[in-house]
Amino acid sequence: MAPYRCNHKLYEDYYRQQVGSGLPVFQGSRDQRGYGLGSLLGGLGRTMMPMLKRGGKALLQEGLNTGLNIARNLMAGENIKTAAKKRVRQAGKNLIEKAAASTSRKRKVAPAPAQSRPKKSRKQVQHFNDIFN
Repeated sequence: MAPYRCNHKLYEDYYRQQVGSGLPVFQGSRDQRGYGLGSLLGGLGRTMMPMLKRGGKALLQEGLNTGLNIARNLMAGENIKTAAKKRVRQAGKNLIEKAAASTSRKRKVAPAPAQSRPKKSRKQVQHFNDIFN
């Protein structure tokens, strides 16, 4: 009797059929794995968004102040070009000072947790033996 020889081609065809199109479900791209760049950018966006909001508010506030100062200078009879140059430079310096002050500020430290009270001792209850103990 001749020894049994396995036909590898039949096995390969069987498994290739299952991998490729055997089940009618969605199959993503072959190189699509994990969370990718969107996860990285999303986390970065969540941490940067509060800083950008604060910076935007400061920029808006300084822009309004600069506009008002330029208007005051114009009403005082100053040339628009020189007034704008002077006030924009001043606004830039103010923004740099605000940014430096906000980065040098120390973060608030969370308060230490309150100490727990000592537990009250419980009364000892006398247990009686019954048929279940």
